[in-house]
Formats: sequence, C-alpha cells, structure tokens
Amino acid sequence: VFQGLLDEARFTVGVLDQSAFLTAVGTGPKHLGDPPAAPPAKAKTTPPAVAVKGKPPEPAPATPKPKKEVTNEEIVALRKGLQFYLPFDEPAGTRVAMDLASKGRNLPVSPLKPGQPGKVGFSTHVFKKAVRTPIRPMPDTDKITLGFWIQMDAEQVDAENPGAVIVVDRWFLTRIDHLKLESDFDANNRVHPFNLPADGKWHHVLYENVGGKTRLFFDNKKAFEINEKLKKPAPTVQVRLGSPMARYKLDEVTLWNRVLSPEEKANLIQIGNEGTPLKPSPRVISLWRFEEEDNARIFEDDIGENVLGSFKNWARVDPIAMDPVPLLGRKSTAAAEIYLIGERPQTAGSFDLKKGASFTYEGFFKFGTGRTATLGSTMSDENSVGWRLAALRDKGEIGFLAFMYGKGESKVQALARDLQIFDDRAHHIAAIWDSTHAENRGRLMIFVDNKKVAEVALPHDQIEEGESTPFRIGGDQNAFIVDELRFTDRSLGPGLFLTGGKSPLPPPPAAPKGQPKK
Repeated sequence: VFQGLLDEARFTVGVLDQSAFLTAVGTGPKHLGDPPAAPPAKAKTTPPAVAVKGKPPEPAPATPKPKKEVTNEEIVALRKGLQFYLPFDEPAGTRVAMDLASKGRNLPVSPLKPGQPGKVGFSTHVFKKAVRTPIRPMPDTDKITLGFWIQMDAEQVDAENPGAVIVVDRWFLTRIDHLKLESDFDANNRVHPFNLPADGKWHHVLYENVGGKTRLFFDNKKAFEINEKLKKPAPTVQVRLGSPMARYKLDEVTLWNRVLSPEEKANLIQIGNEGTPLKPSPRVISLWRFEEEDNARIFEDDIGENVLGSFKNWARVDPIAMDPVPLLGRKSTAAAEIYLIGERPQTAGSFDLKKGASFTYEGFFKFGTGRTATLGSTMSDENSVGWRLAALRDKGEIGFLAFMYGKGESKVQALARDLQIFDDRAHHIAAIWDSTHAENRGRLMIFVDNKKVAEVALPHDQIEEGESTPFRIGGDQNAFIVDELRFTDRSLGPGLFLTGGKSPLPPPPAAPKGQPKK
C-alpha cells in the first residue's frame, strides 16, 4: 500500500530549465513525509603543498566556481532587439516555421525536413533545398548579432558540401563551402572562412558586427576578429536559408539589431545546452477549419479534442480565409454560415480567461445583414462571469467590436468604434488576453486585419475563477460566416496571426485611366 500527498502537478510541452519549474529553483515546499535530509558530506581537504628544495611550493588547485542559474529575467533581457527568431520547434509535417520575433518573417519549411531532434526541442534538416521568408521591413542599424546552432552529420558530410546557411538578401551572408563556414558582412564578395568540425555534434555560431569589425564566436570562444564595415540594410529584406547542395541541421536561429554583452553570450549558450528556448513557442489549443459536409452536426478540432456542435441548421459555403492561409501554408476549402455552435458542457474549461494564462482567439469572419454577432464567448448570459467578443452594427457598413469580461458594473471591455466591418467582406479579427502585461493586471486587446483597434486594462483581482461555462459562437438569431478559427495559449503579435502579418483584404480596384486613385 502506497500512501502520500499530491499537489500542483503539471505536464509541460518542451524542456524547461530550473527557473521555470513550479518550485522556481530552490523554493519548493517541504511536505510531511519527506525523507530526512542526508548529513552533509565531509568536505575533502587538499593537503598543503610540500616545498621541494630548489623549487617554489606548488599552489593548491583552484576551487571551481559553481555554475549559476540563468534567471527568467535574464532570458527576457536576451529578447531585447530581436529581429528574427526561428526556434524550429514545429513537428514533422509542418508547412511553416514561425518567426517568434513577431516580425512576420515566417519560413515555409515544407521543402525541408522539420521536426528533427534538435539542440533545443526540434530542429530542421536543411537537405538540398532553399527556402525564403516573405519580404519585410528592416530597421536601419549599424550593429547586428547573428546566432544559430548547427550540426554537420558525420555520416553525410563529404569534402564537397556548399550551401547557404543564413543569407539576408542585399545585406549579409553566411554559407558553408568545402566544410568551411564563410561570412561576408560588407557585401564586397570577400568571404572569411572558418573550419567547421564535421563531428555530428551541435555547435553554436555567433557573429557580431559593430564599429567596423566582425567577430566570430564558436561555442562562445572568439574564433577571429576582422575589419569589416557592416553594409546599410535595405528598407525591406528577405531571409534565405539553404541551397540545392545544403546538408546540415539548424536550430535556434536568432538575429538582433544590437551586440550582446559577454554575460548575455554565456547565458545564450547555457540555456541552449539546458534545452531552454529563447522564447517558448505558442501552443495551439484548438483549430476549427469548418470543412465538414453539409449534413454534419459536429465541427472537428484539427489540433485538439474540443469539437463544436451545431445547435441550429448551418450551411457549407465558399471559403473566406486568405488563399493560402499564410501561417498554415495551405488553403481553406470551405467555410460555414452558422447561427449557434458550441462545445459540450462536460468539456468546458479550455477557453476560460484566467489570471496566469494568456490567449489569442482569432479567425476570419464575414457578417450578413444581421445587427449583432457573438464571435466567441464563455458567458452563458448577461449575468454570468466570462468573456465575450461581439460585433454590433451601427449604421450601414460601420459597426463596433467589444471584447469584454465580467458582469454588471464590474464589466471591463475593450471597445472599438467606427469600424468598416459590415461591408460584405471577410475580415481577420483577433481577441487577445495578455495576462502578464503588468504586475497586477493584464489587458484585453482587439485586432482587425492586423491592426490594433482597442485595448483596456483588466486588474487580476477582478478575475473570478470558478465553474467553467461552455464556449460558444453565435446565438444572436443572426447568421454569419466563420472560417479557420484558432485558439492559442499565448498573447500573439500580428506576425504570428494566421495572416502571418499580411493584409487579408484584397487591394482596392485600380482607378480608371485619367482618374486619381482613391
């Protein structure tokens, strides 16, 4: 018979360092029943050095310094100035790798081999293919730091193995040629080689350019320093990775518009060796694609197990999402015109608003002739506690959006007015709960077509956590169209929306010849 106590059990996707444990490093509680602490081990003493005639006494060996823990604050500080971050933590079969710097430089990785065992979580195998990010703005800077983990598979490497590693078009490049890692940061076509070991092990590469000098740090040891003035970046740039001859694995690709301190470089290596990402990848809780046949009563969850049932007749219609959906790398084949859909009461709880958990709820919506629409809600009625995202027509094509929490006089809402959303066009709408915006409060935000239109603070002490109410969409007697709805456990920026930061609206029609554009 085993008898004991259990409290606060948690299962987390990914490898955490000790600073992210529930115990927060060394602060864990002691419970009754813990075994008694072992007596301290007897310290070993170093015998005094014996003087030998004609020789000075040998010094006692130095006591090694204990390895310090990298705190969460130090990891957050490493994200300052981050312009590009690909952790490659997506599983095999993924079509798009997310740029967690939220700059919209998501990488189409389906030609590569994502989901490979990496230095930190997963990595991607760059194998005889080249891929490019979308073209995105790059702020003007006179200093950069580029870092990544690389593994050359000893079984595949031969003397001929050329291939671009990280190239930012019209700015700088790093590549592999004949097992040499080469770089060019002043765009004068003079490369600077460094012998790359083909030992099948993961190694960290970090280039920095500042003050007219390029420095290479290999596994946090300076490999060389050369005079090389960084070229001015173009206003918009594209990141390229791989080549038709490339054969290597990459992980944790990072680009900053600043130089890291020696302590930050050491922290970056340490968290990599401990399997801790610079920034955790968002986890998708649910994704509803609405591609079921007309007679279906259940809308399947493409990611999790939170199916939605239809409580009224619905119609399968043409898709309204972007083609293809940028972050998914695939097209939508259908959408649904719905009146009321929702989850089962026994599965409620996945979509609650909580003090310690952020979320992003987003998707593509197209409104009909009705006046009101509930785009998502965990409120059973006006007197219940929960959140609700609602649209309300004002006049013609103009309306409101409200993202609210609470009830009665304690209700808090982000309210956006004068929005042209009832214009018979599909719009991408996102409701975001950022629980960690400040020490004692979070914030509710609304984005329409990648632009923030409303924000309000929500104090933590106003959040009630009790019985969960089933999540629902609709219920206002008005039909509207939904497509590609996603619920994620992070507060995301537009670059990580389903839109990938791209405008979901078609460009305005060209003006006839001789007439000014609208």
